[in-house]
Amino acid sequence: MAKRKAGKPRGPGGRPKGTHVYDLPTIKAEVLKWIAEGDTLLKYCEQPGKPDRQTILNWMDEDEEFARHYKASREKCHEAMLERCQNYANMEPETPVQATWRKYQIDTHLKILRMVNPARYGEKVNVDHNGGIQITLLTGVPDEED
Repeated sequence: MAKRKAGKPRGPGGRPKGTHVYDLPTIKAEVLKWIAEGDTLLKYCEQPGKPDRQTILNWMDEDEEFARHYKASREKCHEAMLERCQNYANMEPETPVQATWRKYQIDTHLKILRMVNPARYGEKVNVDHNGGIQITLLTGVPDEED
């Protein structure tokens, strides 16, 4: 029988801590659905028995198809966030505190949407320019004297 080193507690055996065997197709489909419905990857990973966030990010690095589907799910997530804003705006608040909270939720969702996809959800800026442009080039070389 091999001797144990003093001071090291005996582990339970099996896989090292943090390594799991997942049913990848099922977990990946679950993640994509979760994201498309408007929830965050972090919130998904905090559930018991789910892979950690870095594991899922590694899967995206290793699997281009999964990364592509994840990106499409994020677009659906943005639509879900927009729908939530509409629902919050249409709910009649029961108290002034609830009205303030709803406004805060809507503002936060809209700020996130503007940050992640400014072309689609950002403020539209219309720039009309009427008139000419005058350019003066300064070279630092003195003018030639005649």
